[in-house]
Order: sequence, then structure tokens, then C-alpha cells
Amino acid sequence: MQIVIEIPEGTKRAIDMGTINQVLTYKVWDAIKNGTPLPEHHGDLKDVSKLVYDCRYDNGNGCDRICHCNDCNYHVVRESDIKTLPTIIPSNGRSK
Repeated sequence: MQIVIEIPEGTKRAIDMGTINQVLTYKVWDAIKNGTPLPEHHGDLKDVSKLVYDCRYDNGNGCDRICHCNDCNYHVVRESDIKTLPTIIPSNGRSK
């Protein structure tokens, strides 16, 4: 099972330094208990907020511009843009 957990930076530093105490143990325990399980057969997880969308709306003037409007229903993302996006969490090796 893979889960995503959130811990304070100070807790991460204490773990990196090898500091183990009861308070730290409880913080890590709570983080694991409240973590977000990842799907069993997930592929690479990426930050899609980093994508740049092309607007493919044809307004009669041949509109083909980079679009950053939130209301646009004509967003297009190229497959190559998705593939070159940095991976945050790699595939667990069993994705289909």
C-alpha cells in the first residue's frame, strides 16, 4: 500500500537527524493514520497545475493562442507536455 502523508518540516528534520521520541512517534502515527491512500495500480503522479493549455477556440479570427482564462471550455494539452512534466510520485510499477 502507498499513502501520501503530510508532516511538519520540523518533524521531517527530526526524523532525518535520527531523533526518536514519543511525541515524534505520535506525530508520525497520526500522519500515517490520516494519510491519503493511492490507487493500487496508479501511474506516474504529476502536478497538472504546471501545464500550459492551448486555447483551440475558433472565434472566427482563427484564435489559437495560449489561454489562461478559467472559463475556457476549449483547453487542449499536448501529450508531449504531459510526458515531460516532472513526476512527483513514480508509478508503483503495476500500472496498466
